[in-house]
Amino acid sequence: AAESGAIDNSKSSIASFVWGLRLTVAFSVGFAGMVGVIRIIKGWPLVIFILGGYSLIVLATLFAPKEIIGIAYDSGGITTSTITVPLITALGIGLATSI
Repeated sequence: AAESGAIDNSKSSIASFVWGLRLTVAFSVGFAGMVGVIRIIKGWPLVIFILGGYSLIVLATLFAPKEIIGIAYDSGGITTSTITVPLITALGIGLATSI
């Protein structure tokens, strides 16, 4: 992002950007987990959330600065780590079997 000019190329600006990106991804994963739990409890169909989520992503992409779109899509891949996927999967399976 600093090389493309989306943020200043100073250490403090880069550190601030990285911290903000981490918080955004962390809150997004937490929010998605919360929505998933509510979806399981209420019995709502998954297809509504998948289509709605992708629609929002495409819409946001149309209005986002071109320099930041790649980082935004790469940030989505960060969430599929060796810790997040098993944790969220175990939460979903445990919740689904207890209901």
